[in-house]
Amino acid sequence: MVLSGRTKTFLAESRRNFHTTGALLPSGKYLAMELTKQLGIPHRKPLKILEVGPGIGSVTRIIAKRMIQGDTLDALEINPSFARTMSELVAKDDDFSAHRHQIQVIEGDIVTFPGKGEYGAILCGLPFNNFDSELVGKMFDALEGLLKPGGRLSYFEYWAIQTLKLPFVGSKTRLRLKGIGRLTGEIRKRMGSSTRLILANFPPALVHHLLKPMG
Repeated sequence: MVLSGRTKTFLAESRRNFHTTGALLPSGKYLAMELTKQLGIPHRKPLKILEVGPGIGSVTRIIAKRMIQGDTLDALEINPSFARTMSELVAKDDDFSAHRHQIQVIEGDIVTFPGKGEYGAILCGLPFNNFDSELVGKMFDALEGLLKPGGRLSYFEYWAIQTLKLPFVGSKTRLRLKGIGRLTGEIRKRMGSSTRLILANFPPALVHHLLKPMG
């Protein structure tokens, strides 16, 4: 199997920085389609879109295909190597030709990213289960703060990762994973959410769609 340069970059960064990458392979097509579902609604209004953790652009490519005139996309990536790869992809790949002038790649951290109530759609690929619950709370506070009332936040997690890992990890990691599960569960309940299981991904993933209440 011949790997593209972008895939080689992903694999190298996954080995080097698995804590922040959180995956062995880029997101698959069906996961990307579900994550970007809100952008595929017919006759929708233009949106200011934020993608957090685009990696090498597997989901970004689908976002670009679903963008309309008047949309803007900010792709926020904390990993410098991924940010460079993303900038080259947007500048040169044909899938971005129709909307590349509406897309900017930003190297930065969601916790310190400036702005408030600006985005109508946020798509997030951060591996929350790799972090401690305090940091996850700060990340969700930032994400919710950047979202407009009535805006939607979509993110994913690998199916049953907590259940499968719990028997094989120490007590400290077990408590951390359970704490993250409680926290994200409370956030989904408070905001209102729907969830879909994507089996046609490696590994299978749960996509959560959250809605920020009006007012």
